[in-house]
Amino acid sequence: MRAFLAVAPVFLVLTACIGDDFSSTERIGLVSVRAFSNSGTPVVRGSAVFYSARGLVIRPTGLQDCGLFTYDPAPTNNFGQTLNAGANVNFTIGAFSEVALPAEGATYPVYNFAAGSYLDFSTGDSALVTIPGAVGGFEAMSVKARLAEPFTAAPPPAYVTNTPMNLTWQAATFPGSIMVVSLRYNAAPGASAPNVEIACAFEDDGSAQIPIPFADAYGSSSPTTRDYAFIRVRERVVEFDGRTRTQVRSIYEYPAKSLIDAP
Repeated sequence: MRAFLAVAPVFLVLTACIGDDFSSTERIGLVSVRAFSNSGTPVVRGSAVFYSARGLVIRPTGLQDCGLFTYDPAPTNNFGQTLNAGANVNFTIGAFSEVALPAEGATYPVYNFAAGSYLDFSTGDSALVTIPGAVGGFEAMSVKARLAEPFTAAPPPAYVTNTPMNLTWQAATFPGSIMVVSLRYNAAPGASAPNVEIACAFEDDGSAQIPIPFADAYGSSSPTTRDYAFIRVRERVVEFDGRTRTQVRSIYEYPAKSLIDAP
């Protein structure tokens, strides 16, 4: 088991996979635009990481039946050598911009917004991500991607034994998004935090159903460990050349994480 959709700053690496073709070195840019709540107002923070590896390919998020996965709220992930992509990665929404910076002195950087920084956005906005590139590192390129729209959802219903769990949320009004539902829990007696998740990826049409075996597992777990999240996902992949491409993924999670808790 592994995490289905992690939400740490470099969560995107979890959707890349190592392919069977090891004949050439791939250069993959993985960019995250994640929403947070700034005292009730949706805002976003950006991050990016760039990899060089043989056989590394991008596997986009798609519809997926429910499954059981390891849950770690703050995973660490590494797909090998990262690449320098320049002094910073610029994120622009409308007339405003913010930069993701590498850690000071990092030879192989991961780019993140400075603590507390963010960009405002509204439904229908897109983010323009500008990568300056570096000699011997990642190529210079720009990607514009539509942001995942804010929404609300009803909490999971009260547990009824041997009954599917019906879920509802505000459906997307623009095509191209996926709704990931994560039900987190721990079945061990005396546990205080979740360690597994039931995760499913549905059409973003406003309703879905968790099958009986998974609904029973969640509903019969320790109540103090139960948590849930609805996550709207939008992605775009732009290819620079045959071995260089960048994926931008935007997510909006409900219930929304507070900006003060943002990584």
